[in-house]
Amino acid sequence: MTFHYLKNYLRYLFCSRHWRGYGVHSPFAFDLVTNVIREELPYYKYSLVEKIRKLYQTSKKSLEVDGRSVPVPELAHGEISPACGQLLFRLVNKYKPANVVATKMGMGISSMYLAAPNSKLPVVTFCESESVASFVSGYMKQTGFGNVFVIKGRADDLSTRLVDVDALGLLYVNDCFSGEDLDRRMEVCLRKRGEQSIFVIDHIYENASMTAAWHRLQALEEVRVTVDLFHIGIVFFDKKLQKEDYNVRYFPKLHF
Repeated sequence: MTFHYLKNYLRYLFCSRHWRGYGVHSPFAFDLVTNVIREELPYYKYSLVEKIRKLYQTSKKSLEVDGRSVPVPELAHGEISPACGQLLFRLVNKYKPANVVATKMGMGISSMYLAAPNSKLPVVTFCESESVASFVSGYMKQTGFGNVFVIKGRADDLSTRLVDVDALGLLYVNDCFSGEDLDRRMEVCLRKRGEQSIFVIDHIYENASMTAAWHRLQALEEVRVTVDLFHIGIVFFDKKLQKEDYNVRYFPKLHF
């Protein structure tokens, strides 16, 4: 944990508000906070995804990644938290995007949360390792997540991958760990945004450059509403919304 991360987390604890929707005057933002971020319904798909996580954590199998054999529990260690994964589910469930793009599959936990609300929703994600892609795809197909489409490789060439996409529905950026990476990703993806697009950015307080890139994104004129939950940031582009940045305290009740 870096000093930058700790400093900003303490600031978040003391400065974040709107936990119960208090002080939120926009009907859109109030609905987002109270009926999406704070929603506590125990959707049964939550437990399905978390069962797969537990299978990973107890697996004895190893997979080849970057030329070395890595145990599956080690690969699963860095997966999205249940809190953030379940929020991704609720965002998709509420706003019903036409498509979803996740820039890094990892072990597929985030992709499964994104795919869970609608078995017909196409969820596209990227994976560099052939063995990981094959292993995770097998689990997803067996457990009803056949709507996740895994592309071999990195999301760096996203401009060519999105050539047939008119507008992004929900974009989940979870492969950027520097401000330069995030700026490059946004340069491509902002050209594919629509008024109903939703961008979810992970690691926004990973380091100073990521935080600076997050603030640059917030300042863009085409960005209308942003929600800072510390671990992730959410971006909306609907021109009908008044421009506003919200810092929302997010300590949810989890379902396993």
